Amino acid sequence: FRPQRRLTEALALANAEAVTAGRFVWVTADVRTAFDAVPVDRLLHVVRHFLPDEKLVAFVRLLLGPDRRRGLRQGAPLSPLLLNLY
Repeated sequence: FRPQRRLTEALALANAEAVTAGRFVWVTADVRTAFDAVPVDRLLHVVRHFLPDEKLVAFVRLLLGPDRRRGLRQGAPLSPLLLNLY
C-alpha cells in the first residue's frame, strides 16, 4: 500500500518496465492485509520443513502468541521474516 497510488499505476509501470528493459514484473494483489491472512498452522508447517527442529517450531509458536490461528502481529520484529518465509 502506498498513499496516492493505485493498482493501475503499478500495472502501467510494470508494463513499461517489461517493454523497455525486457524485465517482467508480476503484480498480483495489494498486500495491506498480508499479515492478517497468514494461517499459523500452515506457517508452522513451512517453518518445520525448512528448520526441522521441534524446539524451534515450538519457540516460534510461543512467539506468535497463545491461541493464534490466523494472522501475524503487525509491528512484531519477527512478523516480516515469517511472512517472507510463508
